[in-house]
Amino acid sequence: MKILLIEDDLLAIEYLEKLINTHFPNYLIVGKARSIKEASKICNAERPDLLIMEIQLKQESSFDLFEYIDSSQLNVVFTSRLPEFAFKAIKFDAVDYLLKPYGLEDLKHAIKRVEVRLKLNQIMQNNKDLLKLDRHTIGGNKIMVYGNEKMNPISIEHIVKIKSQGAYSDIYLVGNKKITSSKHLGLYERLLEDKHFVRIHDNCLVNAEQVVSYKPGINAKVILKDETSESVSKRKKRDFLTYFRA
Repeated sequence: MKILLIEDDLLAIEYLEKLINTHFPNYLIVGKARSIKEASKICNAERPDLLIMEIQLKQESSFDLFEYIDSSQLNVVFTSRLPEFAFKAIKFDAVDYLLKPYGLEDLKHAIKRVEVRLKLNQIMQNNKDLLKLDRHTIGGNKIMVYGNEKMNPISIEHIVKIKSQGAYSDIYLVGNKKITSSKHLGLYERLLEDKHFVRIHDNCLVNAEQVVSYKPGINAKVILKDETSESVSKRKKRDFLTYFRA
């Protein structure tokens, strides 16, 4: 496992580095960043499996990092002295939230959870061909979605957008209907990769056929046929515009 430490407190980062080197010698610390700019550079170069990151970095918030990196395959453990950021951390699908001062057992628990996630992701990757076959469970234009305690056949063209809810996904359909699936957003992105779906944010996948208009600017967003709007992140903006120019 490759780990990136993001922390602007030198004592805190030395403490964390010592814990990892002593108790997890098989894991590699690929970098130590003290700012969003430095963290994004290391992330894009080293592609770590795990980020252990302090939420408040001087005048910056580490949540802003996700505007500049692809976090779809990342595992994130947040650290902070303030408990009030925990709910927001959950929104970013955090593996764990370590409240300072944390100890070795807290870190062991967090890394164990990351190990489980990595194993599950590997299983999914190994079965990628099977996931593609799932498209034809009913037909080429439908998929089966397990949600609300039953299997639901869904026409792909009726999907407006899919939004991440941690390990789950909310699938929004034409007619203001919604199904909560027990599968995460990354699976649906792969499943629908050649079905006109575009990732516009870490937590949102939209059906390009449902896009009515695009509002550019710092707070870019798309307007969909169901009259809802969704933000387009800085990192995903180029992919989104490239899709429509193709």
